[in-house]
Amino acid sequence: MARRERISAGSRAATPPSAQKRHSLVLKRPAQRPRVDASRRDLKQLWGAAAGRCSFPKCGAELIAPPAGSDDRVVLGEHAHIIPHSDGGPRAADAAAGFARRHTYENLILLCEKHHKIVDGQPSVHTADALRRYKRDHEARCATPFAPMPGAPEVEELARANVAERLHSTLFAVTRMPRTVFSAATTETRGRALKEKHRAAHGRSPPAFVLRRGRLYTFLDLSEKDNPFAAYIEASTVTHEYSHELWRDADRLGEFIALLNALLLKIGGARGLTYDPEHSRWYFGPGADGTELSIDYTPPNKKTSRRKVAWRPLVKSTGEPRNYWQHLAVSLAFHLVGDRQWVFSIRPERYFTRDGVTPLSRRNAGRRTTSTASRLYNGEVLEDVLLWRSFLSGDRSRIIKNVGTDDKLIIDTRMLDVDVSWPGVPDDSRPFRNIELAADEAWENELQALESDDEFEFRLQEES
Repeated sequence: MARRERISAGSRAATPPSAQKRHSLVLKRPAQRPRVDASRRDLKQLWGAAAGRCSFPKCGAELIAPPAGSDDRVVLGEHAHIIPHSDGGPRAADAAAGFARRHTYENLILLCEKHHKIVDGQPSVHTADALRRYKRDHEARCATPFAPMPGAPEVEELARANVAERLHSTLFAVTRMPRTVFSAATTETRGRALKEKHRAAHGRSPPAFVLRRGRLYTFLDLSEKDNPFAAYIEASTVTHEYSHELWRDADRLGEFIALLNALLLKIGGARGLTYDPEHSRWYFGPGADGTELSIDYTPPNKKTSRRKVAWRPLVKSTGEPRNYWQHLAVSLAFHLVGDRQWVFSIRPERYFTRDGVTPLSRRNAGRRTTSTASRLYNGEVLEDVLLWRSFLSGDRSRIIKNVGTDDKLIIDTRMLDVDVSWPGVPDDSRPFRNIELAADEAWENELQALESDDEFEFRLQEES
């Protein structure tokens, strides 16, 4: 076979066309990865963490030259790859990260031009591990707090500029927790099946309960012969424990919280709310005839107000209803915050459906939830919390749930608050008069008698 010779542009014209076609050689460059630049976010991290200085040991050169005359600043810094962009670059043998991660903050180091050339020209000395050490040590030095700037106000001066405010939380004090938990052996293994049996036999759901390790737990006295669970338990196995014994035991605290959550299902259901088990929240459904629903409640500064809680939002430009429903929703939970103190939290949320019943897809619901949440500021959240407080309590000063013959769960509806001295948020302070819901004197006296349980207090002190 004749050897092919490199043909110059000048000699190619002398070659017969047939020979050109027969001996033409197409040379292709080897495929290369497309150059991917670091994102603005990663570059901001890099420059900020390095304080705009070279990360090479004992260099620390400033990498932005100041303006001169009418000319702007000049950027002198270069972001070098620890693991190179290409497989043939310096330190390629040290590559452990995938290609997609080579342009992130973690794989970049800020250097001056001189030391960029040095580390790339001497990769056997300046290995990937060495560059990571240079970067870590330099950024650690840069993270050291700066000394106060001359003329900066002292701490005392800043404190004098603070404002005194009262911050209201979404937490409410539980003033009485059910005192006793009863349990008994049962052959039932599924809570839903037990509920269906009870509903079929009695036409209503059973009281709050949970099933754990072959036993049924409830706040009701299971030793009474006519208790609602008599048909599902072995009467000879009934025992009881004081509630605080469960919540003081880290291994059994979950059992008590599960029982409280079962009680929440009864509270929400009794108020006509719909439960969303996927997200553990309650929401208002449409009205009885499938129309929009509105309720009365006690807002921050008026005696009463009316608000939509399940509705079809309108298009602002046309006034036409949109093709989905929005529902006020809430997440309710109990939290143990001390040896003997529980609080109840109300977290307002939103729920979206296509027709008032069928939930939107996750993608569509997530987009609308994010958009709505971005417009909820402190004032709007306060309105929502007060609406739920008013609704759950029936506009009374306590949320009360009977859990047995002489036992109750009682939640104070005054929002827990704290006085603070801080710089504050400009134009964010609003009046708030209805901190407490009204209650008649006779009812308050009855509540105070229920909440002050001397025998229970004495028992706790004896066992502490």
